[in-house]
Amino acid sequence: MTRKQLLEALLVSEAPVASLLTALAEFGWDCEEEPVLLRCDHVAAMLRQFLSGEISGRDVSDWADAVEGRDDIGSDEGDEDILTDVIYELANPELTRPLSPETAAEWTFHLGSRRERVTEAGPDMSIGGEKRLIPIDEKLFGRVAEISESEHIPPEALIDLWLKEKISEVGQQIPRV
Repeated sequence: MTRKQLLEALLVSEAPVASLLTALAEFGWDCEEEPVLLRCDHVAAMLRQFLSGEISGRDVSDWADAVEGRDDIGSDEGDEDILTDVIYELANPELTRPLSPETAAEWTFHLGSRRERVTEAGPDMSIGGEKRLIPIDEKLFGRVAEISESEHIPPEALIDLWLKEKISEVGQQIPRV
């Protein structure tokens, strides 16, 4: 893989951080190429994985530590300050504050407010590693948006959590064959 491919894999967490860093070490620190851009949605995706229980706080910290301070990773234009702040906090929980569901939801909300959402089609849902757009009634989505704002959780993360809770409930009620 090229340096760019490895960095892109790191930003979307396609493989374990340690194996990507080992592969990246072969390229050295100096890089003459354009940096790969870290975007708010990269960080928000990691935080949503933490909120859903797919990864641990340590996994998020290791990922942020791997991203922080690399010359070959830049920040999306206009989002440099928030990305620097969130990556620093996530990479250094012993110096800032430990990652918790509350801090993850707070950061996800702030990162989500930095980008436009697809509201006509509904939230962006991840099913089996693929993204799916699911239409939601306009009034229902309006209520979800109100709740998400009051809870400081992006609507898509809130819906994702609710669906997982409901599926878990229903799964416990259905007898296994």
